[in-house]
Amino acid sequence: METIFVWWVWAVIAIITLIAEVLLPSFTVGCFSVGALVAAVLSACGVGVNTQLIAFAVVSLLVFVVIRPFAVKYLLKKGKDAVATNQDALVGRVGRLTKAIEDPTLKGEVRIDGDIFPARSIDNSPIEAGEDVRVVRIDSIVMVVVPVK
Repeated sequence: METIFVWWVWAVIAIITLIAEVLLPSFTVGCFSVGALVAAVLSACGVGVNTQLIAFAVVSLLVFVVIRPFAVKYLLKKGKDAVATNQDALVGRVGRLTKAIEDPTLKGEVRIDGDIFPARSIDNSPIEAGEDVRVVRIDSIVMVVVPVK
């Protein structure tokens, strides 16, 4: 094979794997993109195909083992540093009961930032309308609340 043709093959592999990494941000496919880029540079310098394949494998593995853990830790926010969104953002928020939590259903309604959600108390005790409550967890769409003292 001609050296120029092989260089283009490696470049196309690098681009395809980079696009796949953008679509599936897991810092896994991107490792192959770096390996393919190194192999493309080696091919452009006239290095043999066997050496290019070895360089591709070694560089991809090194990036996966050495760089990927740092990228996952600092770029993919998971765990305690993650920003809560959707219903997870409501846990810990304070709202006001618009409908009392009382017998026999022990279900009421809580207003948080202008939105009204069904609510129940964490220990199934009644809570009067107008009291401030804190959301401790969410069961399906029902806010489980405790009174704010």
